[in-house]
Amino acid sequence: MATKASPVTSVSELLAKFQQAIAEKRSAQPILNRTSFVKLVKEIFIEHDANATPSYADLDAAFTLADEDKSGGLDEFEFLKVSALFYEVLMMEY
Repeated sequence: MATKASPVTSVSELLAKFQQAIAEKRSAQPILNRTSFVKLVKEIFIEHDANATPSYADLDAAFTLADEDKSGGLDEFEFLKVSALFYEVLMMEY
C-alpha cells in the first residue's frame, strides 16, 4: 500500500515539488508545461485532503494567466505566484 505524501506547508516544499515535476518531465528546460502544471496542482490538493480539486478549465485558465512571458511554460517565479492563489483556496477549506 502506498503511503500518502505529506501536505505542502512551506515555500521550500513547494519548490521541491516544482523541481520534482521538472525532473519527472525529463526536459532540459526548467519550466512546467500545462499538462505537468495541472497534474502537480491536483496532486497538491489531494495531499491536503481538499474537498474538491480545481477543474481542468480552472487550472487551464490559471496556467494561461500565470504564464506572464507567454513562453508556454511556468518558471519557478510564475509557479510560485499562481501557487499562492491556490494556497489561499486550500486554507479556506480548513
